[in-house]
Amino acid sequence: MLFAPTHRESKLARTDYDERMMTSFLEQIAVLDKKLQERRFFLIFKPHYLSRKFRNFPRFSNIKVSHDTDPRLLMLVSDILVTDYSSIYVDYLLLQRPIVFYQPDLEYYQHIRGLVVDPKNPIHMPGPKISKLSQILELKEEDFKSFDLEKSRAFFHKYWDDRASERLASFLQKLLSQDDL
Repeated sequence: MLFAPTHRESKLARTDYDERMMTSFLEQIAVLDKKLQERRFFLIFKPHYLSRKFRNFPRFSNIKVSHDTDPRLLMLVSDILVTDYSSIYVDYLLLQRPIVFYQPDLEYYQHIRGLVVDPKNPIHMPGPKISKLSQILELKEEDFKSFDLEKSRAFFHKYWDDRASERLASFLQKLLSQDDL
């Protein structure tokens, strides 16, 4: 599992709110780590590259923090993505693997930062929504069935096939042939 939340630090954010959210988050991470150990699952936590508050993240047995690894590599090795409002899921749609949205502060986040998609639209956010991290392990296969990853991929990606090089070569040939005129 890959957990990749978005950047949260904001000049508009309330410090007391941020501290409460961080305390709650760390408590949830500890609970999740214990449950992961019971089920023999492993979670890679990829903080947003601008998030400084996770530099001294506590050690857990089944949750590993990856600050410097390219997120694309982490997406390739994961079998499920857990994110909040991060656009990483748009890239993950290319893999056609399950996505879970952890959104404990949706209203607050919309007020402070805003969203470019409708979180209630199953095409815009194609996956179950949870408010506690431990709920990841409670999800069942049927919780994902109402989400059409292919429709979501088509919504976000005009091209998602294996013909990018062919299209680029064709485009360049057209440009070169126009120069000949």
